Amino acid sequence: MPPRVRRSVEEARTIILDAAEEVLRDAGPAGLRIKDVAERAGMAHPNVLHHFGSREGLLRELTVRTMERITSRVVRAIGKSMLTTPADRVETLARVLDEVYEGDQGRLLAWLLISGRVERIEKPNLEPLVKITHAWRT
Repeated sequence: MPPRVRRSVEEARTIILDAAEEVLRDAGPAGLRIKDVAERAGMAHPNVLHHFGSREGLLRELTVRTMERITSRVVRAIGKSMLTTPADRVETLARVLDEVYEGDQGRLLAWLLISGRVERIEKPNLEPLVKITHAWRT
């Protein structure tokens, strides 16, 4: 048995969420099992439950993290486009959409939301996206 590794709560949660993302990408929403996530994270099954409470809690946190990552990438892409001319913004908009789907994040989020298995998620802070979108339009 490998020696126990002491991690901070945040580090353990990140490792578990990364593992859940990989399992979800490989197996789809219906195939996400806590046991598989724990194995991929190199932890025991109870550790995952300790940090997220349940499969639904894990899915909820994964959805929130994915939404935050996508929002952040879109804000960065639109921010970069502020340096272009209005005529070039159509091309920039295409790049923004590419940002959303980079690294399977868009597909992952769609799976999570469409599966109907995620309830009561906290919405990410969309204020930076709203502000930069309004600035982009002017």
